[in-house]
Amino acid sequence: MIRVNLLGEHRKRKVIAFKVPSGPPKPTLLVLLFVVVFLSAGGYLFYRYQSLTSESAKLANQIQTAQQEKQRKQKLLNEIEQFKKEKQSLDDRIAIIDELKRNQLGPIEWLNALGGAIDRNRTVWLNSVGQTGDRISLEGVATSMNGVANFVTTLKQFKVFKDVVINESYQTEVMGLQGFVFTIDCDLSPAGKAAKI
Repeated sequence: MIRVNLLGEHRKRKVIAFKVPSGPPKPTLLVLLFVVVFLSAGGYLFYRYQSLTSESAKLANQIQTAQQEKQRKQKLLNEIEQFKKEKQSLDDRIAIIDELKRNQLGPIEWLNALGGAIDRNRTVWLNSVGQTGDRISLEGVATSMNGVANFVTTLKQFKVFKDVVINESYQTEVMGLQGFVFTIDCDLSPAGKAAKI
């Protein structure tokens, strides 16, 4: 016969204890480490990309500003060059006008002085008068050697002429009379004004 214990015997039950591992299993730790590294690298790369994009935009803005500044300065340089050309043209015109004024007054003064010297020496006649720069050449005839010497002395008395030199003087017959042909060179003084004697 079979006996069934309905009350049940008090048996000692075996308690099964589960040991909780101290950390995640090794494959899970590697995956977690990979995810952390991946997210960190991704975050750094995103930050670096944003930083480089911002820096690139700033540099592009600086380049554009520098190009605008370069164009502005080039325009100013072109205006300065144009101004220099115009100034040089005006300076050249002023120099020409000043030269014309000097030449306009100069010949009148030295021709007046030359006329005054001839009036004082009525024994002298001029055949030709030439000018090369500030150098005057005179060719003429006098009735005597004293007439030539007096003419040279009179020329020296005027402030218009300086360094008066007799280049040549010789006696010859002119229109049936004895005369002295002469050539005289002198320089014009910077003052260009006849002295009142």
